[in-house]
Amino acid sequence: MWKQPVLKNNLVAASVMYAVACFNFYMLAFYLKYFPGNIFENSAIYACSDLLAIIFVAIAFRVTTMQKGIWFASALAMTGGILYLFLSEKTDLIPYMICLARIGQTMQYNITIVAVPRLFTTQYVATAYGICNFCAHSFACLSPFMAEI
Repeated sequence: MWKQPVLKNNLVAASVMYAVACFNFYMLAFYLKYFPGNIFENSAIYACSDLLAIIFVAIAFRVTTMQKGIWFASALAMTGGILYLFLSEKTDLIPYMICLARIGQTMQYNITIVAVPRLFTTQYVATAYGICNFCAHSFACLSPFMAEI
């Protein structure tokens, strides 16, 4: 039987991780129009990176744990973001930086969605997922404003 503190800790951790992943997932989508370079090329690479991310998530779930998968995805997204910060004047490399950041962010988003049912017993999954989803999407409502700033 699950103890009450474990359920609370799992709920808080899942809500925070899901909210951060959801916020970043949508903010990157809203910020796409501001990336330098050809918008059509950036959008095509952005869409292809989502497909690659889903494939990488499937591989990550077979090879590693949820925690290591989230760390790997966060490292990919952070690498793409840092490269963009330091190399944003090289417009020919921007689609690849976008791709790297998007793969990491989509992986993190998908892992956190799948992780919620794995953190709770069947009795609490629907309630926990509803709370996490509400917190995440309430927080993600701020992503268009942050992208504009």
